[in-house]
Amino acid sequence: MPDNLLIVIHGMGKHTASSFKSEVVNGCNNALHRYSSYSGKKIENEVHIESIGYDAIFDKLRAEYAESGKTLTQFITDGSAGGDLPGFVDELTGVQAELGDDQFLYTHVLDVLFYLTLVGEKVRLSVAEQFVEAVKKYPAGTRINVVAHSLGTAVMHDTLNKLYSTGYKTATGDRAKSSGGHDIYLDPFTLPVDMYWAFANVSPIITKLSGLSGPADSIVKPGDGGCLGSFLNTFHEFDPFTLAFINRFDPQEGDGWVDPMTYQIAYKRYKTTKVARKNTHSVGGYIEVEAVGGYLEDPEVCHDFLRSLMDFNPSAAEKTVGDAAYKNLQDETQKIRGFIEQLQDLTNVSDLKKLVKLLLAYRTYVESANF
Repeated sequence: MPDNLLIVIHGMGKHTASSFKSEVVNGCNNALHRYSSYSGKKIENEVHIESIGYDAIFDKLRAEYAESGKTLTQFITDGSAGGDLPGFVDELTGVQAELGDDQFLYTHVLDVLFYLTLVGEKVRLSVAEQFVEAVKKYPAGTRINVVAHSLGTAVMHDTLNKLYSTGYKTATGDRAKSSGGHDIYLDPFTLPVDMYWAFANVSPIITKLSGLSGPADSIVKPGDGGCLGSFLNTFHEFDPFTLAFINRFDPQEGDGWVDPMTYQIAYKRYKTTKVARKNTHSVGGYIEVEAVGGYLEDPEVCHDFLRSLMDFNPSAAEKTVGDAAYKNLQDETQKIRGFIEQLQDLTNVSDLKKLVKLLLAYRTYVESANF
């Protein structure tokens, strides 16, 4: 198997590149070690792992906002310096009134709002530079693979859509350079992303609010005109952020996203159902430390995921025992199902308020669940 590079990017909440890399490594190793032939293996010894962080950009803005004494609307309007503001800014007063002084505002909701308004392009440029630097560290022929989670699916989608099309340009129109002197542009024909794993993909609702090209219309797809070898779209049936009414990305064969053959060969939809954690989205930070463990450890996902990066082929007997060892709280699913059913009341709420109300409701649910 050729060398593999795995580039990982975190979602909303308090993360660093290092902390999220640890979460991915731990999730992979927990899965590996359920299978006896692989109990001594470590994913970090099998694949190059580079983690991209962008939370420091949000952290700076969070601190400035906390010290400003301004309303959220004032802070965002003033910070835009006369630039165009998205239409949903008019809703921020109502959003802030609902949040009050909730600390959750500072770790999750602001991440989304700041990405959509003040620093979205700065975040994307930083991610693009880190992505190019990660790719250029390794020799030609190294396969590029990506894991993006939660808000990171939107950030990575938006970044790749530009990185693999026009690239990033300077004010003079010249191609921008990274700190390492590399063009902040990648050729989709010579350096494509081989496997793109989107866990809890929220990019559709984020791009709908931002006005950027959504996943149905971008270069971030497999096949002709795309920059991916394959697209692995993964969601949990009880992850509220990937429910159909939240505008889940769930392309169907024949809907024009890619041609039918590419859809069959290079796209895979994973709908997981086992409950290993009360937080089926696992957004990390304020809600829960582990961000993607529930997804990466699930037998529905881990076999394909590990096999794509290393020599992983447990025997049938090992697979039976290892799969059964995956923690499964199925007796508690009725509690989660009841909560999910309540969320249908948000169907007719505006997109921004729907997302904020969903974040708040889910945080309350996770903190109150006693299993």
